[in-house]
Amino acid sequence: MDISTATILMVGAIFALLVTGLPLAFITGLVAMAFTFGWFGEAALPLVTSRVYGFITEYSLVAVPMFVLMASLLDRSGIAKDLFNAMRVFAGRLPGGVAVQTIVVAFFPGRPFGHYRRGDRPAGDSGAAADAPPGL
Repeated sequence: MDISTATILMVGAIFALLVTGLPLAFITGLVAMAFTFGWFGEAALPLVTSRVYGFITEYSLVAVPMFVLMASLLDRSGIAKDLFNAMRVFAGRLPGGVAVQTIVVAFFPGRPFGHYRRGDRPAGDSGAAADAPPGL
């Protein structure tokens, strides 16, 4: 099977499974696993596990669950709506006011998980180790 036929079959399988009502995350995972095992055979298992482990241990993706949690907390508690309403008062008539509001509101969940400002580092922290990925 050549790559163009496999691509058409993959897209067709995704659309066929979407009709069943399954969540998209499960559909893409299922189709990807099926085509990986179909294309590479038994060699697919170490390939898939090493890729999954590589994504899980990626240092830059560590903060993603915390950002999602913070956004969910802001949304469910109503704080996000209050922040946008407050920012509408200040930036409502500015050109690009929605962009300004989004940047300012994004500051609140981003600040607790972001970098320290100069002079705000914990005692005994030189700063170099805090910015490096673990194990380096």
